[in-house]
Amino acid sequence: MITDASGPQGSSGIDTSVCEDDARETIDAFLTLFATKSPSLQQIWAAMDFVWDQIGVDNRNPDLERLSEVYSHPVWLLNGLFIEQDEQCLTSAPTGQN
Repeated sequence: MITDASGPQGSSGIDTSVCEDDARETIDAFLTLFATKSPSLQQIWAAMDFVWDQIGVDNRNPDLERLSEVYSHPVWLLNGLFIEQDEQCLTSAPTGQN
């Protein structure tokens, strides 16, 4: 979702109003940490890495419970919201046409 903080000609960013309360709190915390509603791809990757490390997933010895926890974390919603508003992601996404 795209939000426009300064009117029709303003800058865009991630709109968390579409998220459920618990997910919104987590995503807003990341956006506060990034100090922007328009994070970079590197910031999104860092957030996903942080969650991976905090949950303690070891890719050499996978634990299905921890993997499930990682992939149900709101950071993936943040990733999806990022993709919806990132120009490079939008222009390089496959169209599904052959």
